[in-house]
Amino acid sequence: MNSYAVDSETGEITPVDDGTNALIAYRDHLANLEPEDPADVQERILRSILEAGSAEDVINAGAALAMDKVLDLPLTVERIRAGESTFADGPDYYLLVDATIKSNGDKVTFSTGASDVVMKLTALDMKGFLPCDVKLVRSTKPTAKGFYPVFLKPIEDAF
Repeated sequence: MNSYAVDSETGEITPVDDGTNALIAYRDHLANLEPEDPADVQERILRSILEAGSAEDVINAGAALAMDKVLDLPLTVERIRAGESTFADGPDYYLLVDATIKSNGDKVTFSTGASDVVMKLTALDMKGFLPCDVKLVRSTKPTAKGFYPVFLKPIEDAF
């Protein structure tokens, strides 16, 4: 809920944002992230198939990598897209993240529902800060429920 400030000289009343507007803007941005266009999906899969170097690469063409596959790798996150989660015990959304592995230039797409990663990547996208150099780091300590959360961190000297 907004509060108001009164200018002591003019008596003008102006709303003071208590953060509610920023939260609403963030939630709207997350809710309105574009899902990938089905035609783009088909083209990306076909390109992956045609560039495949093995039978396994053909079979796995177009699949998003699990987030675990890019942990601790310096990445340039290029773009994020929405994905609808069907995981009953998790959030209603996850992100598909298009990135480049900085060490070899490989283009990857990975999925993540990690809260810290989703919140930060959504905010980076909302503020126009993508592409951005980052890495995903798993905590060495579990939460009280036994989970090892993943955090989005800057690459040393990236910022």
